[in-house]
Amino acid sequence: MMLPELLPASLLRQYLFCPRVPWHMRNGTPVPEPMWVRQGTEHHLRQRRLTRTRKLARLGLDTAERCFEISLSDDELGIQGVVDLLLVERHEVVPVEFKLQDAPPTTAIQLQLIAYGLMAEKVFDRPFRRGLVISGSRTRTYPVKRSRSLERRCRKVIDNLRYDLGAPFLPPSSAQLNKCTQCEYLPRCNDRY
Repeated sequence: MMLPELLPASLLRQYLFCPRVPWHMRNGTPVPEPMWVRQGTEHHLRQRRLTRTRKLARLGLDTAERCFEISLSDDELGIQGVVDLLLVERHEVVPVEFKLQDAPPTTAIQLQLIAYGLMAEKVFDRPFRRGLVISGSRTRTYPVKRSRSLERRCRKVIDNLRYDLGAPFLPPSSAQLNKCTQCEYLPRCNDRY
């Protein structure tokens, strides 16, 4: 299968949930839209409205320009995407992701945020040191610091994702039953029943 040069950064999170999800998405496997997609869209709109007036002084970002849904790309990494919010300061860029679940960010969410930060650093020519995940109905803010280990892992996942998406066959899955039962692609994974 011919892959586009730039893969969506959102596929990193999907890939870490289960490598088969991006494969199905790329190959156009038809599925009904899950209800949590609509819920997530509504949550993003609400957070966008709230964040327009939210004070950011406690984060040291009170003078940051707020750029919502900014398209980013990086040819070297081979990814592109739209970050929920990018806070642009004179001396740094801080990507922000809005997540519906009331929980600390998973590794998958952290890696997606790292990918957005790496792209923003290149596009805006300002250092990326940290990102933020604003999570749940209580809008808890979780900082994610850039680290060598997270950046290395992000690059490795991008490479693995690209490899698996280029394969003609469904990639192996290590997903457990709790993941499979919430996946819209379960009926398409013959070995997962």
